[in-house]
Amino acid sequence: MDLSDNRGPTIIAVGYSTWAVAIATLVLRLASRKVRGVKLGIEDWLILASIPFSLVHVVFFASYGVQNGFGKHVLANKIDSVRNCAFALFIGEVCYIWTLCLVKLSILAFYWRTFGIEKSIRIPIIAIGVITLIWAVGVFLTSMFRCRPVRANWEQYNLVHPMPKSEYVCDVERFHLYYGSGIPSIVTDFAVVVLPTPYIWKLQLPKSQKIAISGILLVGLFVTAVSIVRLKMLLVIQSKNLDVTWNAVDAIIWQLVEPNVSIVCGRVPIPQDSDNCLPKDLYINWLHVTACVVFIKPILGKLGEAVNLSKLSLLTSFVSSNMSKGQSTTSAASANRWYASGQDTENISMNDRPATYMADENILPYRPEPGYNRSSIELQSLAAKPKQFPG
Repeated sequence: MDLSDNRGPTIIAVGYSTWAVAIATLVLRLASRKVRGVKLGIEDWLILASIPFSLVHVVFFASYGVQNGFGKHVLANKIDSVRNCAFALFIGEVCYIWTLCLVKLSILAFYWRTFGIEKSIRIPIIAIGVITLIWAVGVFLTSMFRCRPVRANWEQYNLVHPMPKSEYVCDVERFHLYYGSGIPSIVTDFAVVVLPTPYIWKLQLPKSQKIAISGILLVGLFVTAVSIVRLKMLLVIQSKNLDVTWNAVDAIIWQLVEPNVSIVCGRVPIPQDSDNCLPKDLYINWLHVTACVVFIKPILGKLGEAVNLSKLSLLTSFVSSNMSKGQSTTSAASANRWYASGQDTENISMNDRPATYMADENILPYRPEPGYNRSSIELQSLAAKPKQFPG
C-alpha cells in the first residue's frame, strides 16, 4: 500500500467530462427544436428535470467526496473522511436513482409520441414506466430509511463523535440494497432498448435503414453494460470494505458514468422525427449517435480495461463498426437514388444534393453501379462533367 496514491483526479475528470457532454448534447437538442419552431414535449421536460439531480450527483462524488478522501487510502485521510464519504455516497445514491428514473421515463414518453398510434406498444410502455417509477420510489425510500434516524446512514461512521449503536437501527444490509436496486435497473434498461425494435421494422423504409436504426439502438446497451459493471464493483467493495475510500473508486467512476451516458443516449434517434435537422435523405439523427460512440466508446473502453473487462471494449468496437457501416449504406443509397432520378446537376441547390456532397464540395462524384434508369454511357458522361455549385 502506497499512501501517496491518489485517484481523485480520475474521479473528477470522468465525472465532469461525462456530465459536460451530456449537457452539450441536451443543449444541441433544445437548440434544434427552437430553430425548427418545435415545442418542447414531455420527454424534453423529463430530461431537463433529470439535470439538477445529475449535477448534484457529480458534485457530491467528484468534488465533495474527493475533497474528503475518495481516491485515497483511508489511512492517508483525515479522521472524519469515512463519515464525510458516507454522506457523499448517501446523497449521490439518491440523485442517481432519480436521474435514471427520469431519463427512462423520457425515453418511454418519446416512444409513446412516436409509436403511440400502435395500440400494441402502449401497454408495454405503461408497464415499463410503472415498474420504473415503483423501482425508483422503492429504492429511494429504502436508501433513505435503511437506517433510522436518517443521519445514522453516515453518522455511524463518525470516528470523532461516534453515534452509539443504541441510538440507531439499520434493517437493510447494503448487500441486499445493491441487488435490489441494480437488478431491476438492468432489466428495465434492456427492456427500454429492445421495446421499439419490432415497430421499427414496420416502418416504410429500406431494409438497410431499418438495420442501421436497430444498430443505433444498441448504443443504449452501453447503459445496461455500465449498470452491470457498477453492480459488480459495488459487490467488490463489500468484500474489501476496510480501505473503503480507495476500494470504492471503481464503483464511483461507473456510478458517475451511468447517469450521464443515459442522458446522452436518452434520445433514441427515430426516422422522420419532427425535430430532425438533417437532410431528408438522412432520416437518422446522427448527433446523439456521434456523441455516444465518439466520446463514450473511448471512456468505456479504457474503464473496461482498468477493471479487466475486455469484452466491454470489444462491444464498443463492434457497435461503432456497425454504426459506420449503417451510415455508409444510407449515404450510398441516397446518392444512388439522386443520380438515378436523372436530375440536372447544374441546376440543383446544395441542400438538395446527396450526403456525399454535403461533406465536401470537392469530393469526387459518386459513381453508382450499372443497372439504373439511366444508361451507363449517360452516367459516365454525367460523372465526367465538372460540378459547378451555386455561390
